[in-house]
Amino acid sequence: MEKVLIKPSRYKKVKITVVGQPPGLIMNQFSEKAKGDMGKIHKGEKNQREARDEEWIKKKWEGALHRHNGGYGIPSPAFKAGMIRMIKQRGAKMVDANTWFFVIGEYCPITKHSGWEGRCDRVRLSNKSTDLAYRPWFKEWEAEVTIEYDESLISKETLLSLLEDAGRLGVLEWRPSSGRPGPYGTYRIKTGGKK
Repeated sequence: MEKVLIKPSRYKKVKITVVGQPPGLIMNQFSEKAKGDMGKIHKGEKNQREARDEEWIKKKWEGALHRHNGGYGIPSPAFKAGMIRMIKQRGAKMVDANTWFFVIGEYCPITKHSGWEGRCDRVRLSNKSTDLAYRPWFKEWEAEVTIEYDESLISKETLLSLLEDAGRLGVLEWRPSSGRPGPYGTYRIKTGGKK
């Protein structure tokens, strides 16, 4: 009978700072109010159309922010999705690669930013009509990405390379890799390798 040797897992953690590239980062969190409105539609109830005054617009901007521990954050899956896509482009199976590493936490905290400005952009809805979207825009930002990885399956150097390459795909709204691509949400690695 032939013996099967399975290498033990060797989990390590690394914290990496990424720096947003111009023109910045646009957020579009699905607000609690929007969830409630959608729930009413699913129940067959009609929503009252609100007046779009300055207060309403400000609430839209505030509701679209991804909040994290008293500050702001970027959903962790946004970073992992880009890294997995880069793995696919390099010929590996995405299903296997999903277990090689994990981006820790629900959000990667934004550790430095220049504040945000409110944007008003024309958007095309699924029914082909046009509307205005009110979203916050960070012109300058940095975030801390913490990744746990199995060193027996992927090296730290490869991991950092994947994250750097995924930065060209971007995160959040109007990123280059979205269905309606734009120039936002791209990033570069500033520092990495801290354990």
